[in-house]
Amino acid sequence: MLKWFFKLLALPLGLGLLFLLLMGNPQPEFEPDWLRQFRFSETGECLGQVGHGVWHPHLLSSGANNAEANLPLPGDKLVPAAKVQTTRAVTIEAPAKSIWPWLMQLGYERAGWYAWSPLSGDKEYGLKIESAKQIKPEYQQLKIGDILLSGPGSNKKKGAWTVKMFYQDRALVLYSTIMGPVAVSWAFILEPIDKNSTRLVMRTRSDIGPDQQDGFNQYLVTLGDTARQRSMLEGIKERVEQRSKAKTVPLVEDQE
Repeated sequence: MLKWFFKLLALPLGLGLLFLLLMGNPQPEFEPDWLRQFRFSETGECLGQVGHGVWHPHLLSSGANNAEANLPLPGDKLVPAAKVQTTRAVTIEAPAKSIWPWLMQLGYERAGWYAWSPLSGDKEYGLKIESAKQIKPEYQQLKIGDILLSGPGSNKKKGAWTVKMFYQDRALVLYSTIMGPVAVSWAFILEPIDKNSTRLVMRTRSDIGPDQQDGFNQYLVTLGDTARQRSMLEGIKERVEQRSKAKTVPLVEDQE
């Protein structure tokens, strides 16, 4: 009896995994219209991020060590009664001053958010959310109170982040009620390791919790958010290190 139970359980689990793999590897030119439309929903976007994490398992872990996860950081007090706190991190082989310009230009209709999106391959939508691969001088000025938009359809009252704290080459903290009455803080902290490497630590705090979401939905949302933020960290890391490497490549003179 138990053997048949596990056989029956294996089928929906297998189909679920296949669906996640499909969601995490978009092929817009071959997909039916209903699936493309589903990707634009909040659930579809979340499942796409989780599926991308299944394809790239390292994105499903936080990347932060225990000390970083428990360290008080700038911006924590913006949501003092946080029910959810997450900390993600990555090591970047560059000094903090080389990473800072990439943080300065964050935001939709600026340089983007550097994260993978299940909608990136969409012909009509993908170009709108494409992230810059260069430092944009026109977006290097930020001040307290500035508004950063999340994406298409967002405005100052919906889908916006407000710059709350700003410490040159050290910390950028955003705050939003992006989810309606739910308050969220989002901090980007640069912790030097030595003169040539830095930890970029990302901290989010929210006053939404298990009493507002059931356990499975909370787990799924957290998993999708982890994959999204880790891909963002990886996007910043890739851009910074490629730029640093390009600056250190010696010129080869023509010997003829």
